[in-house]
Amino acid sequence: MRIIFPRLLKLMSADSANSTEALFAALPGQAMPVSDSEVLFMPQGRDDRHVMTMDVYAAFEQCQVFAPLSEHGSRIREHFPALTPVNVERVLQNLAQRGLLQSEAQTLELLQAESKSAHNFASDAPLNTLAIMSPGHPAALEALLASTESAGDSQGARDRAFVLLDVSENAEHRARKTELMAEFGRKTGQRVLLLDSKRERWMQERLAQLPEHAEGIEQLLGKSASLKSRAMNSLALAMQGERILLVDDAARMRTFTSGAAGEISPGPQGRRARLLDPSDGALRQQSRAQSLWEISAAMLGKRIAQLTGSLGLSGHTLSELQGYEKARVARISLGVVGSADTAHSLWAFGIEANQHALIKNKDALSQVLAGDSVMLGYAQASLAPPLGSAPHAIDFSLPLGFALSSERDLDISRSFASLSSFVEAGAMELCVPVALERRAAPVARELSNREPLALSVAQFLAEHVASLQTDCFAATPGSRWRWLAVQCLDLAEAPARDREELLWRYITAKRAELLAQLQNYHMQASAPNELWRHELLNLISVQAQTMLQATHFVLDGFSKDQKPADALSSKLQQLAQQCLAWAALSELKAVWK
Repeated sequence: MRIIFPRLLKLMSADSANSTEALFAALPGQAMPVSDSEVLFMPQGRDDRHVMTMDVYAAFEQCQVFAPLSEHGSRIREHFPALTPVNVERVLQNLAQRGLLQSEAQTLELLQAESKSAHNFASDAPLNTLAIMSPGHPAALEALLASTESAGDSQGARDRAFVLLDVSENAEHRARKTELMAEFGRKTGQRVLLLDSKRERWMQERLAQLPEHAEGIEQLLGKSASLKSRAMNSLALAMQGERILLVDDAARMRTFTSGAAGEISPGPQGRRARLLDPSDGALRQQSRAQSLWEISAAMLGKRIAQLTGSLGLSGHTLSELQGYEKARVARISLGVVGSADTAHSLWAFGIEANQHALIKNKDALSQVLAGDSVMLGYAQASLAPPLGSAPHAIDFSLPLGFALSSERDLDISRSFASLSSFVEAGAMELCVPVALERRAAPVARELSNREPLALSVAQFLAEHVASLQTDCFAATPGSRWRWLAVQCLDLAEAPARDREELLWRYITAKRAELLAQLQNYHMQASAPNELWRHELLNLISVQAQTMLQATHFVLDGFSKDQKPADALSSKLQQLAQQCLAWAALSELKAVWK
């Protein structure tokens, strides 16, 4: 049964499949030789065993991704030209009859059945809160509030709450933002909450209740945490049991399509970049999409059982779907249009070749790299484990995690997503081919591109937690936090050389990954603009030189007074304290409003 959310999936509808042929993919499993010409194949998670010839197994290995049998047959004949079409078809039909090739329909049916039987937290809370992370000038907040009144959704701005998380340090700006929120509340009749003004009193009350977790609570909510991370953690605790929207004050509540219609793809999908030429009104020509309110109300909190009819498995493997039976849409992320939302402009080197014509001189290149006229959006909808992109909607009725302290927005988003997925394995992120308008001050991002790739301790810890997820068999959120705390302490107390080796492997791999990405941009560019090419080659040179520094394994956020292994030990001990404190805070089920 195909379940459709008509208004949202009007955007992601029927042109998803070019063929009506049934799709099949090979079961994952292990094979071992039993003779010179035969192997024993054992499907993963099943008790049956299958003996097949080496030739049949070699053909079976070519069928990993979901595709029509005719496409599998073409691929097999390409690798084994001596086989006749009749023999290939006979092999494929035999594999399908034995259940070694599983159909898309069967896979979706199994996912839906497993999803219904799996434990899932209720997620039927209303969606009526917009939280605003405000680091900017009061004029930005004023423009955002004005745009909420013309968002274009059916409910309008009735019966909603507006939460301000002021993360600016200018006292005059903070006072003016308080006035703007009060004026907005009086004008619209909406409930307004200034979260930061209540955080200190609330935190003192919790410290009195949980004195044994004082240090962890301080690291999560106190002045030792960055402004944005403690604002995010305050929001998570204050909004327990609710579903909310979350934007920064550069946002405008207008949306535009950023990708083609189609089914929801399992697995991560990166954002693509498209430059907007201000002279041709490209932004004005973009078709308007549904509002963020409507998209989130339709999809946030949905279980995989409610999404299977919308999933498109073509090109994906069965292994990629492991864990999807527990999936819930815990976060929704959109693209952005107008101003970039990244601290760098590496995305600009992935633009299509036909856009190089917009780069006519050095000033034009600087403008492109500043990201002041760009669309960064998803080409198709995708449901995936944590991507680390900034969420625009969050379901806090699920047991979610916290943000690690960092000055980088990406670290905060990434750590929140990773820790959320650790404590609730089904907490996934839905990316939709819609872009939210964003109007931020231009930034000279090309300067940051000339520096070596900045890797932070928050990023490392988030990815380390993600790597531990499959090793944890604890069932409840509290027990999972306590298990993670023990793992952190174990690594913190391990020999220093173990942490040094771990850091070296991580940093080397991340730098190599970026270098390969940049080199790939250069190889794929056809007739590139020379200014663009020169800038890219400079970046490649900087990153390549950094790769040669084999002893450089310091992360941003480490104390300069400590050796890297000792600094990592301190951060791991802090994370352990934060895990235990978060478990205790979450179990209080306390909100402040």
